[in-house]
Amino acid sequence: MCNCTAANPADAAHAWAEQYEARELAVQVRKEAVRSEVRTASALGDVRAREGISAMRPVRAREGSSTGKTTMNAMPTDPDRERRRRWREYHAEHDRLANEWRERGYQYPPPVYPPLPHDLVGLTCGARTRAGTPCKLAAIYRNGRCKLHGGLSTGPTSNEGRERCREAAQRRWAKVKAHATP
Repeated sequence: MCNCTAANPADAAHAWAEQYEARELAVQVRKEAVRSEVRTASALGDVRAREGISAMRPVRAREGSSTGKTTMNAMPTDPDRERRRRWREYHAEHDRLANEWRERGYQYPPPVYPPLPHDLVGLTCGARTRAGTPCKLAAIYRNGRCKLHGGLSTGPTSNEGRERCREAAQRRWAKVKAHATP
């Protein structure tokens, strides 16, 4: 559905058609990227099979684990790592332009922000889940990860940070108590 505000129905239909074509182009780009990744992965698998190389890589067990042995990890490296790096660069440039505009006092004209590259549309989190599969959430933060795998802070970790947090909570509670009705 088109969310444009054109007065002429023909203009609205034209705008809708352009949006539809842009979405279709993005879908085609994603499909071609997936096809090329599959071709590359299968060719790499053929080479590894011919040379007798395992697709699995050795990984040390976590510190504090009961085994402490080296295990084999079948999870390949992240294929979207480069795209995620470009995602962060895109948002850093966007933030830089926004900060310059803020420093100018939001004067007209607003900055021209760079368009999001087509291959970054639909980028998923990709973090390894507990099941060992890549996370498929597409609602990602500026760091390239979703709310479950790289979201907001989980709280202070140092004793000084915990003390600051405790003092702030006491100040907020004192305000609440001061404004409470008896």
